[in-house]
Amino acid sequence: MFMKKSFKLTREPLYERAYKAVLQMILDGNLKAGQRITEAFLAELLTVSPTPVREAMRKLEHEGLLQSSGNTVRITKLSQQDVEQLYSCRQALEVIGLRLAIKKLSKEDLQRLDQILNEAERAAARNDFVQLVRKNTAFHDSLIEASQNSWLMSVVGFVRRPLGLVRIQITFNQKEVTRILEDHRTILKWIEKRDVRRATLAMRKHMLADCKYMIRELKEVSQRSPEVGDDTAITFPALAETGS
Repeated sequence: MFMKKSFKLTREPLYERAYKAVLQMILDGNLKAGQRITEAFLAELLTVSPTPVREAMRKLEHEGLLQSSGNTVRITKLSQQDVEQLYSCRQALEVIGLRLAIKKLSKEDLQRLDQILNEAERAAARNDFVQLVRKNTAFHDSLIEASQNSWLMSVVGFVRRPLGLVRIQITFNQKEVTRILEDHRTILKWIEKRDVRRATLAMRKHMLADCKYMIRELKEVSQRSPEVGDDTAITFPALAETGS
């Protein structure tokens, strides 16, 4: 069930608001991987006309979050090969970003990265895994932003987004949490020393371990989870048609 949210009326196109609403439902796990959805279902859910929903679905399909086969559209269900290929792309892109960022990070930037990791460690200590994931994502985002390459930021986001479909299905044990936190500390240590070679090696090792863990967990999820059926009875606050 969705928590009530308020959508302020803005000049943002209605299809863009519909896109963001459906994207959030997918990344929150309210729309499940493999679930069949229809234009009419989403339009009724968001209380909008079919046109903005159609455009939103087209954009989500372009980003790999929806898959169509004939007249059927489903939330993308990633395979192990998909995860491997996405991580291969993500690793290459984030290493490029890291190389660029190391040369540009200021003392204040490094302090901010350290603060993010401190917040991640505190979240892990209180078993707040939602906040932990947010802070881990913020660490990677900060490095990409520091590259000051807007095209790279856009492509990294495009590659990362489908991985969210898997991330919401898996759990993190304490050993894995510790590994992630230690990896990030190691990456930051070499960044602070401006050691490009060791920092990029640490990033590659981190990405490889992430990929292996995600694939292993995906196998377990696939074995114990039933097939997801059609549209699920869920509710969501209406998007006003004004400003479309």
